[in-house]
Amino acid sequence: MFITDDGVNTNYNALRLSAQHRFSHNFTLLSVYTCSHCLQNAETYGNRNSQGANQYQNPYNRNADYGNCDMDLRHNLVNSFIYETPKFTNRGKNLLLGNWHLSLLVSAHTGFPFYPITGTDASLTGIGQDRPNVVGSPYVRNTHTLAWIQASAFAPNAAGTYGNAGYNSLTAPGYFNMDTNLTKYFPIRERQRFELRFEFFNALNHTNFNAPVNRLSSAAFGVIQSSLDPRILQFAAKYSF
Repeated sequence: MFITDDGVNTNYNALRLSAQHRFSHNFTLLSVYTCSHCLQNAETYGNRNSQGANQYQNPYNRNADYGNCDMDLRHNLVNSFIYETPKFTNRGKNLLLGNWHLSLLVSAHTGFPFYPITGTDASLTGIGQDRPNVVGSPYVRNTHTLAWIQASAFAPNAAGTYGNAGYNSLTAPGYFNMDTNLTKYFPIRERQRFELRFEFFNALNHTNFNAPVNRLSSAAFGVIQSSLDPRILQFAAKYSF
């Protein structure tokens, strides 16, 4: 079942800073930092749908779900770097070392928001989006034991009531990644060239965790059970004519 609602309110505020070194001395650099906050009282297709419903916890009070947007990233930093090796006069040296292109893309941001649900329908709405009551500090943030939040910080909402835990009131682990690309061009003739490309996704093999289990009725509540892709290597060769 889907809801059609023309009364949603969203506000977004941000500060964006950028620094750029234009291509000279064989390299270019671009760095962009964004500090932002997005708030709204509904999501068209996001965390609600991933929980099996796209409705408000309280179908009669849209504003009770006012909180962080699903895509809210408080801090986001992206850096790109490109370096080109010079062309050497010595033919053999140039064939081996010249015309290599190295590019790096480094990105880091704070975690995406999520929210706890009880896993029961104590509110008797039949929606299944009941959130618990907050009774303590939720965060553990132990990536060694994979315990991110603790169940003792929440209590199920009483029958016929709604919990006070806010929509998207919790934050998942942050993200850091570096992708690299190394490309070499071998000119053959005027309109022909051979290209070698080496690509490394998540080159540092850094573990980026997904949000933990958010269902209070689960024995694994608060535990991180998945992550994004590990290091991936890709090789390509192309002949253009």
